[in-house]
Amino acid sequence: SDIQKGASIALGLSRAALSGTFTTGSSGWVTRDIANYRAKTCASCPHNVKTRKSASTKINDKLAGLFTVSRSTDYDSALNDCDICGCPNTVKVHYSDEIIAKETEQHYTEFPNSLQIGKERRKCWVREILERQPKEKVA
Repeated sequence: SDIQKGASIALGLSRAALSGTFTTGSSGWVTRDIANYRAKTCASCPHNVKTRKSASTKINDKLAGLFTVSRSTDYDSALNDCDICGCPNTVKVHYSDEIIAKETEQHYTEFPNSLQIGKERRKCWVREILERQPKEKVA
């Protein structure tokens, strides 16, 4: 399932790139400012951890990162993996809200509701996306 998830993300981004609609926003990724905001949040989160990865998870990470290789944030050196969803944060922070909502299997309540970021408190940005864009229930 890890390989399938990574392949699904890569396929969606490939389609957008090949169709010529691969631009910032719903077609694939967010602006650098948004990615930096997300990365700063992740860097301060207790769920941002180094995880041991199986071979299939390493392949998943590479597939998921295919279209973000030239993207970076000011916080990349502080980013690891999200131990809630398992995604590499250096990659995940760049994906559009639509891709995050579609590919995140966890319920929004599994992500932090309150994080201390310097002097301010924030919700996990993944939680905010999932709260706004609930998954459709399959009957």
